Amino acid sequence: MGRNTHVTRSNKDTHFTGALATDAMELESFDVQSPTKIIRVTLWADQQLDWDVMFFSSSGADDTDADLDTMIDWVEFTSSDGKQIAGAGLYRYSVSGLDLRFKSTDARDSKQVHIGLINRNATSKNAGATGEVVVEVEYESDP
Repeated sequence: MGRNTHVTRSNKDTHFTGALATDAMELESFDVQSPTKIIRVTLWADQQLDWDVMFFSSSGADDTDADLDTMIDWVEFTSSDGKQIAGAGLYRYSVSGLDLRFKSTDARDSKQVHIGLINRNATSKNAGATGEVVVEVEYESDP
């Protein structure tokens, strides 16, 4: 039997709203339909920066103890990946055809995906209206 395809998308007004210095991360958790495989990641941003979109299997996320860190995988976007239309507006980044296997390890949030947005650019990500970012994830789940 086939898998179901779903999309979850952050909200520019409530997710990833803080300033991010170089290599800093903001973590958000999203309710989903039991994801098993992430197949596409799209990012819209006010700023043309280098980004990592990192996936974690629990809300505990990054831990300095390697036995406890729950990182699954990540998608990397360079600033040159960001495309504008007519040289104005948002920078759009996207990668599809992914096969990132996902399984939550946290029983209390087994229907959540945990996404870390990391600024890999020497320029800081702005906070608020001039630093808006939206991350959209397309994923498959069991029927």
